[in-house]
Amino acid sequence: MMKLQIVYKFHLLLIIFFHSSLNALEIDVICNAADPGTQEISVSFVSYLSSDGYTNKSVRTCKNSFNPNSCEDGINNFKYCKNPRQTFFIKTLNQADKTFVVEDRCDTGFKKFKLVGSGDDEEIILIDEKMYFQIKNQIWGGAKIEALPALIIKKLENSYDLTIESFTEDHWIEEWQRDDIDISFFATPIEKAISFKTSCN
Repeated sequence: MMKLQIVYKFHLLLIIFFHSSLNALEIDVICNAADPGTQEISVSFVSYLSSDGYTNKSVRTCKNSFNPNSCEDGINNFKYCKNPRQTFFIKTLNQADKTFVVEDRCDTGFKKFKLVGSGDDEEIILIDEKMYFQIKNQIWGGAKIEALPALIIKKLENSYDLTIESFTEDHWIEEWQRDDIDISFFATPIEKAISFKTSCN
């Protein structure tokens, strides 16, 4: 009888833990666009920052490949958002698959994000689904054209804190089954990382 009670309590604790973990992944919030301050905004960040547009950097051009003095730095072209809004949503799309959908506040549409790690009641880290797939499968082609941000969501008592920051190696908290994974190719060096904070309800 005693053994049955212990087994029952253990199963009950597992169910409570599993249920609370699922609830941590159940998100349906409206977030305020973050203040970019004086930071130059790239196309990857403008979806989450309060701005009417972003800078699209062109490649460096050289008139004479043998003369470095003939090269010009990339030109910063300002592109306007088609439909800028002051808020955007983040919603759970599939708890089992740990997939989320995030609205693009600059242009109409949304992107899929994946949860990095298991997620808990304190904090969850989301990264772009395509980048997540590239990292998991070590597909390097084209991954460094534009640094993609990580979205860090922290639950407060009645709201959420949201941090939008450059993806760095510290954000990758997955458990690996292989030894040949290289995060550095996809990550922004910490000294070059940028970060913005806002809130969600």
